[in-house]
Amino acid sequence: MKLMQKCFLLIVISSLMLPCAFALPRGNSAWVYGIKDSWVEQIQGFNAGVKKSHQFKYLFVDVGSATVKDNGRQLVIAYDKRRTRFYKKKLKDVKILASISFWVKGTGFYRWDKATYQSEADKIARLVISDPNVCGVFLDLETYKKKLLPFYVELRKKLSAHNEILSVIVSPGDETISWFNALGANSIVVLYGYDLHKNADSSIPVSPAVYARRLKYAVKHFVDISSAAKRFFMIGVPAIATTYEWQKKTVETGEVLKNPFTQADYFKASMNVNDEISSKYYLGVSVWAFISSKRGQIYYPLKLSSAEWNVLKD
Repeated sequence: MKLMQKCFLLIVISSLMLPCAFALPRGNSAWVYGIKDSWVEQIQGFNAGVKKSHQFKYLFVDVGSATVKDNGRQLVIAYDKRRTRFYKKKLKDVKILASISFWVKGTGFYRWDKATYQSEADKIARLVISDPNVCGVFLDLETYKKKLLPFYVELRKKLSAHNEILSVIVSPGDETISWFNALGANSIVVLYGYDLHKNADSSIPVSPAVYARRLKYAVKHFVDISSAAKRFFMIGVPAIATTYEWQKKTVETGEVLKNPFTQADYFKASMNVNDEISSKYYLGVSVWAFISSKRGQIYYPLKLSSAEWNVLKD
């Protein structure tokens, strides 16, 4: 075999051996908290019955959280590989991203210098790169301000050489072209497409019509920016209860407050907005969420209904 042919073949084989050597296909995602066979069965059954562009192609699997120590200059990161291994073993055709949450507000994280960002980004990158079950990381660093970008830039540098995806969530109004440019080409920016309340709201939750109007406005701005930056994106949607779009909740007195609208009403409203998106950079929705009952949880429902699964199929 000629030398050039050998080199080409070697490059092809090497790229196939990389766990994340792929384009970003169109498809939906979901946030997953915990391990349940029933969730796997639901996703498998759904994927088997819909066209490829509607399938779940990504999962943001919660592996733990990051906390700050050493007077706000060092991250301590929880990372449970059992969860990513569980989902990758059972959902081989789905791209698994390790989801790490971090409450930034009040930690001094905004004021770290470049060297500290580099060292702490390296911690996350090494965990992700060493996990053979994932193709990248999803970061939920609350809040979502531009001051976080220097950290994302350092993390992108660490992940790029290994072709890992970097995905982040951003709230409406905080996203700019600098967000997309900082994350690089192998990235997915997710719009926080729920909890779209306003301080002036006289009642919470607002109606699905009001929610949809706000989401539509946020999505239009988001799509315009992603198209200008030529970056891929998803829209987060509320299939289970959020803080401001819920079906019922219990309060401290034990009283149950009921909303005249169902969770499916909010979810359908969000999907109607997403159906209007026309962009080659749009991958799909990210569904909130597969989650077990949490201590202190007062918002319901906690799981996707059959009505919501049907909406996803359309």
